Amino acid sequence: MPLQVMLGFMLTAVVPGLKQLFTGVIVPAATVLLQFTMKRLPRIPIYLRLLWSIYTDSEPGSEARKYLTSVLLVLSSVLSFMTYCYIPLTGAFLVGALITPVAAMIALVVSLVALDSILALNHDYLCQKYPEEFDTVSDDIQALKSALGGKKWEETVTQTQALLDDIKEKLDPNGIYDDTLLAAIKALDEYLWHPENDTSLSQEEINQRIVTEGLPPFAKVGGSLLEGAGAGAVVGIGGHGLLASIFTQAGFWTGIQAFLGTASGIAVGPAAYTAIVVAAPISMAVVTGAGVCWGANALRNDGEKRKLSKFLAEVLIAALPMAWVDGSLSQEEEDTIEQLMQHAAITEQDMTRVRQAIQSHQSFDRVLQDGLLKEKEPRKQQMKQRLILLTAYELAKADGAISPEELALHNRMAKIMGMQESEIQEMRRLLLLKSGINLHDRITIVQGDITQESVNAIVNSTNPNLRPGKKLGLINLPGNRNQVDTLIHKMAGPDLKTACQSINSCEVGEAKLTEAGNLPADWVIHTVTPLWQDNEEQAKSLLNQCYRNALSVAFEHSVETIAFPALGTGTGQIPVDPAAAIAIASARAFLDMHFTIRQVRFVCNDEQVYQQFKQALENEIGVLPEGDAFDASTFNHQAHHHYETYQPAA
Repeated sequence: MPLQVMLGFMLTAVVPGLKQLFTGVIVPAATVLLQFTMKRLPRIPIYLRLLWSIYTDSEPGSEARKYLTSVLLVLSSVLSFMTYCYIPLTGAFLVGALITPVAAMIALVVSLVALDSILALNHDYLCQKYPEEFDTVSDDIQALKSALGGKKWEETVTQTQALLDDIKEKLDPNGIYDDTLLAAIKALDEYLWHPENDTSLSQEEINQRIVTEGLPPFAKVGGSLLEGAGAGAVVGIGGHGLLASIFTQAGFWTGIQAFLGTASGIAVGPAAYTAIVVAAPISMAVVTGAGVCWGANALRNDGEKRKLSKFLAEVLIAALPMAWVDGSLSQEEEDTIEQLMQHAAITEQDMTRVRQAIQSHQSFDRVLQDGLLKEKEPRKQQMKQRLILLTAYELAKADGAISPEELALHNRMAKIMGMQESEIQEMRRLLLLKSGINLHDRITIVQGDITQESVNAIVNSTNPNLRPGKKLGLINLPGNRNQVDTLIHKMAGPDLKTACQSINSCEVGEAKLTEAGNLPADWVIHTVTPLWQDNEEQAKSLLNQCYRNALSVAFEHSVETIAFPALGTGTGQIPVDPAAAIAIASARAFLDMHFTIRQVRFVCNDEQVYQQFKQALENEIGVLPEGDAFDASTFNHQAHHHYETYQPAA
């Protein structure tokens, strides 16, 4: 059906009936309907979808299809006008702001009355096919009946059905309405749907609506117009009464009253009387109403800004205990707090609150006592709690590592907030990913010669006396030329031997650092691996210590890149499978809590060892999908996506 024909049909067949529905139903029950509509405005798309689904299920040419066509035509015309008037630069904005609630009321009444009739005729079928929509619509119909009362509901049904029947009779039996109606339904569905599903809104706008609990824009503007109209009416009526008591229109009867001495007020001519008693109060009412409109909007906007600032400040205050739970407030943590406080939405007053909380060093128990985790609105509370957890973890990792005390507090916070273990782990992973810390990039497996690796530090698998080769009692035996420690000493030159002699000794599982001599690395970290045949379980534990202690030494000396050989698989005779699994698991456990080490590289000297280490890495952290990289939109759609919107990148 061409758009021009559709518009013409709406003007001739729909609009006149809507006028009667408006004056007969909407106006008398405006107060009740407005309150009812504002609460259920996001549900109108549900009604539209259900009506469209039933429409497509109906047989073409049937009475049911004609009835539904008339319903959808009414809704399309009403809601299209509402959309047209509200969208800036496409209609009269202020008129739209006033008309939008009215149009929404009409749409809601028509939808629910029509659905009540349809559900009554097809109860069992619709209940089975659309169970969720059926329950929602049934509840809303009952609520509307209760709100209007029996008599008013019957009148509403009568007038609505009269409108729909009239339109149904005027429909062209050969008209094809499907495409036009579908386009209108889709457009209106996108326009009216809940803000969280509105693709035209940015993530920040969605989050701020949740945080500030603000009304939709048209409701705010419409509300201020009502306030302005009310104030203007009071001023206008009051001004008219006051001026009418002072001024009297001059005329024959006024002259007689003046002659008899009974006239009251100042007698003026007809034109002056109209200007003073009628025009002046109207002007005063308009000015007052406009002022109230502006003031109401300003107050609402200021109120929403204060709510947003208070919300973000409370998130920061609730997360602050993480900064000193390990006994000290580091400079990096102070800088992170200061950076988070620079958020544009936080006012100076709330920044002062945060600074006072920093000075008091309050505990998390005090945060619980002050009720900072709670919000009345569930979605807002969920957002707040996730923001607190993310902000706390941001503070914990600010100095490059998560201490045991910080991890324990974060786990406790998550438990109190009812966060599942899998969810908190994913939250931490995404936060690190957002900061550029990707475990897939930090652990790599290569095949080659460890002495050629250009890294900050390489790890040497050595003997307790830090000399290359095997040891028989107190006697050192010549080492295999391909043995790791022999190769490292050969490439490093005599300076490495001198450095090792200054250390004197190193126990099994320990790690000690020296300069690297002629190697391309800056440092060599020496560790003594266990022997597998002595005690397998003890050997696994000691091998884990070798990796953990070597990484700890690297962290303490600000090493960013480190290369390991396959520790224990040579002289220690540890099978490659358990050795590889221990190596990868130990590295992951350390990197999950320490963030200044950018890369741990495992250098394998043959293909078989390389493949087994590669498999161990896949088993531990999975395979990174091809082309995968951190995407802010992916992060945003997690349960805790709000963090990125409200906090600057660390």
